[in-house]
Amino acid sequence: MSPVGDKAIILRIADNQDVIPEIKKFITSQSEKYLQITNMVGRLREFEIMITGRQSNSTKKFFRESHKIINSSGMFENTGGEPEVKIHMSLSKDGFSSSGGRLLSGKASGELIIGLKSVEENKAVKQTYSALSVRAS
Repeated sequence: MSPVGDKAIILRIADNQDVIPEIKKFITSQSEKYLQITNMVGRLREFEIMITGRQSNSTKKFFRESHKIINSSGMFENTGGEPEVKIHMSLSKDGFSSSGGRLLSGKASGELIIGLKSVEENKAVKQTYSALSVRAS
C-alpha cells in the first residue's frame, strides 16, 4: 500500500491473500470516502463471482484454478459501518476460456496490483436505473 501523489493510490495485495478482506482493511485506513478502480494487474485463484443472466437471474460460480484479470471496474465506499466493495471483472485462463462477473471472494495468485483514484464526495453520485422495455414494431 503506497500513495502516489495526492489522488492516485496503488494497493498491492500479496500472493495468497484474501482480496476482499485486504481491500476492506485498506479502505478503513484511508480518509477518502470513495475510491474508484482505475486498473487491476495480476491473477486470482480460488475465487467466486456472481453472474447475472437473462431476466436478472443471478448465478454464483467458484473457480479453483488461477485466472488472469483482463478488465476490471469498481468502486469502494467507506461512509461508516462496513466498507462496501464492488468489483466487476473479466478473467481468462489457459485455453482461451474466459469468465466475468462481480467478485465475491478470491485469493491473489502472485502479487495483485490495484490502481485507485480518490473521488470527491460531491462528485460521487448514486443513480438508480429503471429497466427499459423495448417492443419490436
